[in-house]
Amino acid sequence: MKTNGSHTHRIQLRENLTHVGLHPFLKIYFTVLLTLSSIIGYAQSEFLSETNQQRTYYDSLIAVLGPDSMQGTGYTQFQRRYRYWAPKLNTNFDYSDYQSDLLDYTNNYRQIELLGTPTWHLIGPNDVPATGTAAKGTGQIHYIYKDPHDISGKTVFACSPVGGLFRSTNDGATWVNAGTDKGLPRSGVSSILIDSKSSSTWYVSTGNGEGFSGEKAWQTTIGV
Repeated sequence: MKTNGSHTHRIQLRENLTHVGLHPFLKIYFTVLLTLSSIIGYAQSEFLSETNQQRTYYDSLIAVLGPDSMQGTGYTQFQRRYRYWAPKLNTNFDYSDYQSDLLDYTNNYRQIELLGTPTWHLIGPNDVPATGTAAKGTGQIHYIYKDPHDISGKTVFACSPVGGLFRSTNDGATWVNAGTDKGLPRSGVSSILIDSKSSSTWYVSTGNGEGFSGEKAWQTTIGV
């Protein structure tokens, strides 16, 4: 509809320009300018156009049903989609710009090279404990953290998105569960941070990018 409307305006403008006797160059200039404006306006934002249409639709539903009766209407998915994409798009809300920026970043990415030849060694766990299910072993370890209060550097934490938080005080020779096995649902841990002023205050985050539900953040001083 925008293209047809712009086409009508261009025809009308040509008639007006002819009537007032403007120079042919000015006629061409205005025609090109209007054509570019219509193209930009049309291609400006598939995202913005869809968002505005959906927002109008859901606003009308809210007016009839009320904000507390939107379950099952797709309103939550609409909000989630907007929150995901809006910060990633530029002021034109154009998907192609986002794709272009992403490709430009990856094409110009240069991996940081570290000087020297660091030596790596296994710190464990290296056993395969039985779990009573088909899933044997310790599970994935996604995060390793050294206790900043231990000047010996031998206290290490390992975060598992399935198994929880594990702690070693002998540089990985032996490990114990660090308190996340208290019957809490999905006690997986993705990261840990120890308070710089208190070695007994730990903060752990739960959840990860996989299909396991997390339980927000825990803190040792509140009993978990």
